[in-house]
Amino acid sequence: MIATLKETFFSLSSKAYGREIVKKTVRQSIWYWSKYVIAVGVLFFVISLGLVFYYTPQAARLLDENLPNLDLTVKDGKASSSVNQPYLMGDSKFMFILDTKGDPKQLDAYDSGLIILGDKIVAKSKANETQEYKLKDFGDFNIDKQIVVSQVAKNKINLAVTLIITTVALLILGSLVYWVFNLVSLLISSLIIFIFASVAHKKITYANSFKIAVHAATITFLLSALSLFSSGLFSSLINLGVFFIYSFVWVYNIPPLPKQNK
Repeated sequence: MIATLKETFFSLSSKAYGREIVKKTVRQSIWYWSKYVIAVGVLFFVISLGLVFYYTPQAARLLDENLPNLDLTVKDGKASSSVNQPYLMGDSKFMFILDTKGDPKQLDAYDSGLIILGDKIVAKSKANETQEYKLKDFGDFNIDKQIVVSQVAKNKINLAVTLIITTVALLILGSLVYWVFNLVSLLISSLIIFIFASVAHKKITYANSFKIAVHAATITFLLSALSLFSSGLFSSLINLGVFFIYSFVWVYNIPPLPKQNK
């Protein structure tokens, strides 16, 4: 990885770095970029691991301090609760409602939400789509704040293991989706680089254009990582500008096609 970092620092300041890129194979260029994707994934895992070990021992106390005094009993598919109803928790964007004598239309006033009625649960998404779940399908149960706090306190190790496994799964899935999506995007960006190379009369193939795109994408990936993956139009435009500036500079400094004698 040290050699990779040295190469990256060299690429940031070398106008002629494109000449080194075209000497590589496509596999070498993809692996060069992939190592940074893996490294950032590992970094996020380490941070997540620290958060799990820090907060898991405190989970029961934090739940006790922050969970509302809410209880729910379901028996024979019918819900009951001792709290004053309708019980609302949330805001205009998402609202949780407990009203065993209520109506699903209570969710109409909110962008999205969840309502527990006498015999079912209704969930509303931001797309204004609703889904219903019959309470009888969940079986009989009783849950309240103290039960939740007690179970979390008794199962700290299981909770930590579950969170770690979930984090690993999400990181692997997220990295894989990111990797595939960006490779497809780079295939399209490579076409723009290839056209620029042709206009500039540079000796470069489409495969070489793709390798240059991958190395330029490595720089923008690191910029995003250093800014904690900041999003927004301005950030996207900066990354796009950096990507094409480096790509075009590297291509421009590749030796031109030999002149043909007439």
